[in-house]
Amino acid sequence: MSNEQTAARHSALTLAVQYAPNLPNRDVLVMADLFLAFLNGGDAAVKPAATKPAPAAKPAAVAKPVPKKAAVVETAVESEPEVETDEAPTATDKEVGEALGAMLAADKREEAVALMGKFGAKSKSTLDKKFYAAFVAQANEILLTA
Repeated sequence: MSNEQTAARHSALTLAVQYAPNLPNRDVLVMADLFLAFLNGGDAAVKPAATKPAPAAKPAAVAKPVPKKAAVVETAVESEPEVETDEAPTATDKEVGEALGAMLAADKREEAVALMGKFGAKSKSTLDKKFYAAFVAQANEILLTA
């Protein structure tokens, strides 16, 4: 057997194992034959030698994906800010500063202070970065009422 044939057989078996890890060995070999036929330029639909169907295997226990935390708390208490905690902040320090500046320019100083307090901050520098996006969004809502 040439090196090319050996490499093709190796690739076919590797692909079969990769794409069908839970199949019985006999079925993996059938799939490997199909991959080998494809790699050799043959028709991938070529039927391999007839084999007995494998007995139904018990399905492997599949790990359930761990759900991400809710992006926004649906039943949030009035004093808790709605925050996306699993994702990187979408607002920048500059955008927070611009939002604060716009609020001050619109004579919304009291609302700006209250909004900072809602996020547990007394100034822009003490505002946690994970709250930036929510802060900017809520500041924009306040500005719409100006």
